[in-house]
Amino acid sequence: MRKDSKSAFLKSAILFLAISVSSCGGGNPYEGIPNVAVDLYIYPTDPLYQPLQVVGGWAYVIGGSKGIIVYRNSFEEFSAYERHTPYDPEKNCSLAYVDSFELVAVDSCSKTRYVLTDGSVLSGPGSLPLKPYFTTFDGDALHITN
Repeated sequence: MRKDSKSAFLKSAILFLAISVSSCGGGNPYEGIPNVAVDLYIYPTDPLYQPLQVVGGWAYVIGGSKGIIVYRNSFEEFSAYERHTPYDPEKNCSLAYVDSFELVAVDSCSKTRYVLTDGSVLSGPGSLPLKPYFTTFDGDALHITN
């Protein structure tokens, strides 16, 4: 092997090793929550979802592992989160419910509190945010997917 070839091979090997090592440990942070396919359309003007007609409104939607919380951030933007909470998800009681008085989601097991606008932890032992779903809104239909 020529010196240039050895150098190129060594650089390639180092690059491959660096990429391999950096991808290790980057697993799914929501590993304990079943990855259920979600592809839903809901209509905020439907009487079933009447609370979603106003900013700050929320609703439970059937889907995901244990259900979905949908929250209206603005007239154009919605957030959607898995109700199966990431803190100790193997427990049967790991279910988020909305505290209507404070407009936060609460883990029924650990009492971790989550901000509804972005799913982040507000207080409690949990460190991961609620598992988010993608949302798109065309002014009529809200599409929720993962």
